[in-house]
Amino acid sequence: MVNLPVVTLFIVFGLSCLVSKAENRLTGRVFDGDTNEALEGVVIGYNNYTVAITDEEGLFTLQIPDNENDSLVFSHLGYQTKTVLFSYMAAVGDTVHIDLAPLSVEMDEVLVVHSNHKRFIDDTRTGVIELSLGDSQYLPQFIGQSDLFKTLELMPGFQTGGEGDAAIYIRGGSFDQNLILLNGAPVYNPSHLLGFYSVFNPDIIDNIELIKSGIPVEYGNRLSSVINCSVDNRVIGDSIAGKGSAGVLSTAFSSTIPIVKDELTLYAGFRRTHINIILDLMDKFDLMDTRSVDFETGYDFYDINAGLNYQPNDRHTFSLDFYKGRDLFDMFTPDILLDADMSWGNELVTFNWNHKINRNFSASHNLYYSSYDYELDLRNPAYNLNLGSSVSSVGHKSKLSYFADRFKIEAGVDNKYQKFTPNSSDVSTSTIKFDFGSVDSHNLGEYSLFLSMDGELSTRWMLSAGVRLNRAVHYGSYRHFHYDDNNVISDTTFYSSGEAIYSFTNPDYMASLRYRTSGNSSLKFSFNRNHQYTHMVNATAVSFPVDFWVSSGKDIPSQSGWQVATGWYKLSNNNDFRFSVEGYYKETKNHSEFDNAFMRSVDNTSVVESLVYGKGKSWGIEFLAHKMQGRWKGWLGYTFSKSISSIEEIEQGRWFPTSYDRPHDISLVTIYDHNEKWKFGGTFVYSTGRPFTPSIGRYFLENNVVSIYGAHNSDRFPDFHRFDLSATRVLKDSNNRYSALTLSIYNVYNRSNPFFIFPKTTGDLNDYYMEVEPYEVSIFPILPSVSWQFRF
Repeated sequence: MVNLPVVTLFIVFGLSCLVSKAENRLTGRVFDGDTNEALEGVVIGYNNYTVAITDEEGLFTLQIPDNENDSLVFSHLGYQTKTVLFSYMAAVGDTVHIDLAPLSVEMDEVLVVHSNHKRFIDDTRTGVIELSLGDSQYLPQFIGQSDLFKTLELMPGFQTGGEGDAAIYIRGGSFDQNLILLNGAPVYNPSHLLGFYSVFNPDIIDNIELIKSGIPVEYGNRLSSVINCSVDNRVIGDSIAGKGSAGVLSTAFSSTIPIVKDELTLYAGFRRTHINIILDLMDKFDLMDTRSVDFETGYDFYDINAGLNYQPNDRHTFSLDFYKGRDLFDMFTPDILLDADMSWGNELVTFNWNHKINRNFSASHNLYYSSYDYELDLRNPAYNLNLGSSVSSVGHKSKLSYFADRFKIEAGVDNKYQKFTPNSSDVSTSTIKFDFGSVDSHNLGEYSLFLSMDGELSTRWMLSAGVRLNRAVHYGSYRHFHYDDNNVISDTTFYSSGEAIYSFTNPDYMASLRYRTSGNSSLKFSFNRNHQYTHMVNATAVSFPVDFWVSSGKDIPSQSGWQVATGWYKLSNNNDFRFSVEGYYKETKNHSEFDNAFMRSVDNTSVVESLVYGKGKSWGIEFLAHKMQGRWKGWLGYTFSKSISSIEEIEQGRWFPTSYDRPHDISLVTIYDHNEKWKFGGTFVYSTGRPFTPSIGRYFLENNVVSIYGAHNSDRFPDFHRFDLSATRVLKDSNNRYSALTLSIYNVYNRSNPFFIFPKTTGDLNDYYMEVEPYEVSIFPILPSVSWQFRF
């Protein structure tokens, strides 16, 4: 039987070697005139229209007209525009080398790249935001640590569950519906410290791209968004470079070391928190005696990045990257002799090869391994309890790209194999070890082909379209339970390891259209339909990392959804301001939840028995006004959105707000460049409180208070809002050396934003009096911090 993905893989590699050069075309590369770094996204214009855009290697290809007196215009955000005559390029030969001079304004002042100036107007993409190095440098920092990934939270359409919630929600989608990538490998949990830090070390990450709609077909298995993070894979000359930071809670350092000048570079980065030192000092000076329960606690996280970048010539780039990160939490409560340990983390290895075949063809190949797991250990004199969950994946992706003057075609394969262990547990006492049976695992293979095209239909119209064919196969080993009329297990079917149990075959497709209303504005429209073969369900109401990943298969349906989006985009005549308005509507099917508040995870019962499935709808409109130049910079974003869900097992399918439905969301970000030495930043955020299911009554049962709950998610937390400030004193910024101190104040006016709410009981049953009131628990008051950033 012919394996279609394997055949296609050979075709892609064969084309990489056999495609011949096209004639009568010019190829070239664009570089930074100071650093000789290849520039991606340079817009090449002819007669006031875009004719080409450089790729990640700074390469472009186009047809040169016969008129040697005509010229091309090269423009890029932060660089001086350059005009080059056709006669010069024709005289150079096959490949032309273009240098762009940086503007006098430092690139660190660029906040949001949002593509670049021309791509913001010219291409067909809706709902795309790009952040680059330096974007969060002068913004307020949480206890001394800047984080480019966290800056995304300040953009329209990007929401979190609140303070201390590690989950992210894009346009009404659940957390598991976001595809988060690091150098092409999936990241299953992107957060440290309950979401206050991301796993992406800002000293290592080069840029982040968020795609909220019109998702390209090269990405699959997610319904809501793609968050693509990449490491700086540049090859440097003969000088060692380094950068880092030291703050209240963490210290980070990274370095790049040239092994072979302009060919082979080694980089490494390390980051670690020192919260335990602060907790020990607080305990030593009796600053934690106000606790109602005596306990000893510790928290630590670390992450390591390392890699090799190899560029033997202008046509080949190779990179090998490694990441490992872990959070470690422990707590001991002497009063009840309870000792608890929890740890969770990610590990990734990626290999990437980018190959410029000729003037028109290029290819990219990606191999990766990714894993995530968590473990919880509870110990006291009576028993020991261990809970755990894990997911791992191995994948490959190859893409072949063809570039013409105003046309691009991409085709490729995307294959992966994932293994899920949703819940494993064991319980023992000093004399007995309980046997809960075998641990169920889910094994899923995904095999996909994709094809896309982008082309200018006229000077005003541009079309992008693509299709992706997915085949997902559920493999053994696996147990399938059969139930009788009373919903009691009557029989079990066992599938052996590697046996194909169930399969899905579905197409994904997208289309987007741009109409250019003027030289500085455009209207865009996009539609995409996607399928997803993985689920993540939350085991707790608060954001501890006890979440379970499972695959679709014999007993779990695949998720599906579609989204339509449209927007208006405007760039001011002097390029100082950008404005955008985007609206969207989305529907999803078969998202999963647990059927009760607590999962039966103390044994190894299959997760399938605890899951219910529903449908969802979300819609909204997003506004963004962004000032990009001048002493005052920043943006104002506002989102109005709704996200509702219907699950037959919850209140007979009544539509209710999802737990991440927050209709109003406002972000105000400002940076003031006072002079070369002082920079100031401020952020204000506001959002509607998230829904929860309230307790509306109580009754007594055997001297215990039993709560009666209202309609699902019928009440809301208080509205969330917070104001942060920062002041940065630049100590040195010359000769490739930088040093600065930053003072940040988190939660300036000491707002108590609830982390969770629980019913607090007061009174005495012996007096036949009992009162229950909602009690709000907040995490962080006003928090000042100081940090030092440096680079050389």
